[in-house]
Amino acid sequence: MFFTAWKANLKMAESCLTSKYCSYLLTFLFLGSAPLAWAEDARSEKLIDAVVAGIEHNDSQITTIKATMLSTTERAWVKERREVTVELPGGARGSFIESPKSEEYHRIIIRGDQLRSELFDPDQAQAIEVIVRNKEGDWAQYSPTNNAAWIRPEGGMPGVSPYDPRQMGFWEVGDRFPDLLRKERLLSVVALKGASKSALIEVVLRDSKQRKMSVRFDGSVNFLPIVINYYQAADSDYLAGSTSIEYQRLNGCDAWFPEKGVMKIFEKGVAKTPDAGTYREKTTIEVRDLIVNADLPDEDFSLKLPPGTRVNDARTRKSPAVHPEVSRSSSKWLRILFSVVSLLCIFLFLVRRKIVKAKVE
Repeated sequence: MFFTAWKANLKMAESCLTSKYCSYLLTFLFLGSAPLAWAEDARSEKLIDAVVAGIEHNDSQITTIKATMLSTTERAWVKERREVTVELPGGARGSFIESPKSEEYHRIIIRGDQLRSELFDPDQAQAIEVIVRNKEGDWAQYSPTNNAAWIRPEGGMPGVSPYDPRQMGFWEVGDRFPDLLRKERLLSVVALKGASKSALIEVVLRDSKQRKMSVRFDGSVNFLPIVINYYQAADSDYLAGSTSIEYQRLNGCDAWFPEKGVMKIFEKGVAKTPDAGTYREKTTIEVRDLIVNADLPDEDFSLKLPPGTRVNDARTRKSPAVHPEVSRSSSKWLRILFSVVSLLCIFLFLVRRKIVKAKVE
């Protein structure tokens, strides 16, 4: 029986023999069939090494991303369509439509740590929100409807919207794997076998906000996460939310990218498994028009705020200010006007000096 399992495991690893993380995967496969005499901490470390190596191998083959994300949300707690007005940071007010079912889509581009996401309502041609992340990690969020913008430092972006499709399922915008797989965050690591005999690793850990979560990584897709669960409390078996993720293989490389994700939010004390039918909210995300490793110019990641935009800068915590930026055409005419006025002042100065000199003589 041992040799049967070992033969099946080698067949699973056959497709990745040339990849740089192959040694980690083979270690995982051996540990999956090894005697229980192996120390649990050493075994867990090898399993985590396999996951980290697989994800890093996958990410190393993707330099830029351009795609559209279509989101469909069903809200069991909303019975009819309504407009909601909320107070925003800095004293601004914002409004949005809340309905039992809604659709929206993001146009995203990503290059390294830089990101630009434009949110559209299917009924509107113009973006209703623009979000940009720069090289330094600062976030800029602009709402044309409310004529307001928010500048936030790294780690200060609120919400669970996956601006990067690879962040499907996370409740913190900055959270990513393998960053969360540091030893001090881990609670348990278990090796499993999938329905198709694929290698699965299930990890229970704490996220960047110390929330308890469990994640299932699949060796058949370079150990990317296929299920991400959040719990209602550290000592609770009930789920607060769960996301299942499906992947598409990229042409021309040994890499995978999210194709579809289903995110569920549960009421307190309702769900112990991700497939629980009773949910408070469910969002289905589909990735379309995907292009990877294309050239993306620097200007694609800049955010030009129109004059009069109310800017709230969380980095300085100063009072909101009206954005002074003017358009390029206006700036050009101002420079011309300044030059003309300067020349006129010089001319008047010289004329006055000549007149004074003449009087003295």
